[in-house]
Amino acid sequence: MVIKKQDNGAPALVSVDDAARFLACSPKTIRNLISTQQLGSVRLGRLLRIRQRDLDAIVDRGITAVPPLRPDRRRARGGK
Repeated sequence: MVIKKQDNGAPALVSVDDAARFLACSPKTIRNLISTQQLGSVRLGRLLRIRQRDLDAIVDRGITAVPPLRPDRRRARGGK
């Protein structure tokens, strides 16, 4: 997948799914990176977009692990 800049020089914005494909991970990992503020994002109404330069920075930094979400952010499962 090749992500290009817009003709006017503005940074390209990609979806969570496209960012996951670019980094060869799951969309959930992308959302975790965003929630732990390791990856910047832009909200356009209901849409969540990621700047290509932020994805490039992740690759350059070489993040190897995404910390789990805080327990208060996890959804409860089952009746326990």
